[in-house]
This record gives sequence, C-alpha cells and structure tokens, in this order.
Amino acid sequence: MVEGAWRDYEGPMLFGAQQRRFPVRCVGPIVAAGFAIRPGGWYGFSDAPADALADRLVPIAPGRWNEALRWACDDVFDHEQTFARLHQVVREHLVVRAAAADIVSARFERIARVDPTRPVTEIAAEFGISGRRLDRAVRQHFGHLPKTVMRRSRFLDMAAVMRGLAVPSADELAELRFYDASHLNREFREFVGMTPAQFRRTPTPLLTPGLEVRQQRKRADLAPHAPAPWLADAQPVVSVVEVPSGELVLPRLSVSDNPAGAQGSAPQR
Repeated sequence: MVEGAWRDYEGPMLFGAQQRRFPVRCVGPIVAAGFAIRPGGWYGFSDAPADALADRLVPIAPGRWNEALRWACDDVFDHEQTFARLHQVVREHLVVRAAAADIVSARFERIARVDPTRPVTEIAAEFGISGRRLDRAVRQHFGHLPKTVMRRSRFLDMAAVMRGLAVPSADELAELRFYDASHLNREFREFVGMTPAQFRRTPTPLLTPGLEVRQQRKRADLAPHAPAPWLADAQPVVSVVEVPSGELVLPRLSVSDNPAGAQGSAPQR
C-alpha cells in the first residue's frame, strides 16, 4: 500500500529503508526470494541516497540488473539454485558498480545491532566526527537519522525475543530498554502498527525470517560459540518465504540494521 492505495508490482523490486509498517497484500500463493543491503554497500545498488527511497518501494528498471535478478529467481522452488544464482549476480553487480564501502556506516551498523542504547553523541565522538556529519552519513546509507536507527534496533531486539529468537547473553534484557508498557506499546505501534499483544498473535511470514538472519549476525558478533536456540542442530536459516493460497495482508518491515533490500517473486505452481 502506497499513500493509502494498493498498487500492483511484478518482478524485481527495491524496498527502501522503512521506519514504519509497510502493508504488502498477496493475492494467491507466491514465493519470494531476496537479499538485504548492508549500509556500507548501499551505493553498490542505488544512485540515489537511501533517504530518497525511505518508506518506498520501487520496481527495478528494465535492463541488465533486472534481467539478472529474473534469471536468478527463474525457479525459486529450487532453493540451492536460487541462492547460488543470487550470490553470483549480486557479486557481479557489485564489481560493475565498483562503489567503495562507507566505513562510518559499517561501524555504525554494528553498534546499532549490538548496543542500540548508546547515545548518538557518544558514537560521533568515538568516530571523531561531528554529529551533523554522522547524521548525513547515516541518512545517506540507512535512510533515517541515527536516533531513528537506534530506536528501530531496540524494537527489533524486542520483536526477536517475542518470536523466540533471542541471542544468548545478548537479548535477555531487551524489555528493560523500554521505560514502561506504554513506551513499549508506542514503539510497536510506530514500527509495525500493532500492540505487542497483537504482534505476538499475528503471523509475520516476511518479517520473521529477516529477524532470524539479523539474529544470526548478532550471534556471530557477540556469542559465536553459543547455540542458536531457535534452530535444531544443523538446521539452516529459512531464506525463502512461501505464502499460502488466498489473500493475505502482511505487515512488512525489513529487518537488517540497514533497513533496505531487493526482492523478486514468482507465482506458486
């Protein structure tokens, strides 16, 4: 839904950085495959800064990149082929674009993921830059101001706990980051348009797999030797989302700490 109206999309598309609930309606069964864009690599995929696409969805224009993504997702039911092809075309695209990674954004991403309670002024001082320069760099690569990114990270930590995806030794105190129940309610309404209780009851087939990927990255940062409690031994992270038949309205909020990504979909056979 864009500006209160449903719009049809087909083929590869780019989700910009999202601060709040982005309703996605699926009519009929579909399968979606996609990848998240890390903040330091935003300009490897877009000429426009991330804040120009904030809370927006745009089709990827016809051309070589569009055709490469369609080829990668030619048979999304073959998961191994789809992932291998996506890996190939993304790497090839980055070579063609030859965009340098942004070090400030990459460092800020890790802080937002592992310690989202830190004051932004303290982070800017650690980086040796002004608050204004940090604001500009984060907006260009994350799509939103640093304080918004940190708020969003605290929300994602709590959402992960509610979905049973807490990282051992990292997320036990997630709820204590909120002053009281009204603060928690306000943040959930801001980011997913529902209360925490509603969130617990509502299936989120697009959000939950993204939370798993984010939590795996946090686990690698903070507790690499701890088991992932939400996975059985040797069970891979789910990366292809299958949506059942019928009309379903999904609250989509991309969940990497750079909230943006590209996605393709195909009708289910």
